[in-house]
Amino acid sequence: MLTRDNVGAVLLRANLTQADLPALTAALQAEGRLEAAGSDAIRIQSQTCI
Repeated sequence: MLTRDNVGAVLLRANLTQADLPALTAALQAEGRLEAAGSDAIRIQSQTCI
């Protein structure tokens, strides 16, 4: 789950930047792999975790 509180740590661990996030979320959404998880979080559906 990606939230405001953990987005920095998740991006760092995945070797991504804030600039990478819009394109990445758009691609995941196009694949149907994102879902809302409350009002300020998203859940990413994946077979593997990072």
